[in-house]
Amino acid sequence: VTITNTGLSATTQFDNTISVTAPSTTTTDTSLGVVASLAPGESIVLNISLTFTESGSHTIAVHADSASQITETSEVNNTAITTVTVDPNP
Repeated sequence: VTITNTGLSATTQFDNTISVTAPSTTTTDTSLGVVASLAPGESIVLNISLTFTESGSHTIAVHADSASQITETSEVNNTAITTVTVDPNP
């Protein structure tokens, strides 16, 4: 997961999470960790390994500044969502 500060000011410390919703609609939230700060235009890569135990379509949502610690003009770019399909016969 790459998080980039697209603002004009440096950030302070902020939390980040990833949520995985399985086909059974069970959602698991996992911390991606705390970023100490990011300068304007600076990016950081947060790594995570995911294991899927259920086949079907899984929704993955990454939430930057998940605890709303940073005061922002707009927070519309703080969440990214994608879908992964897990084949029952790998």
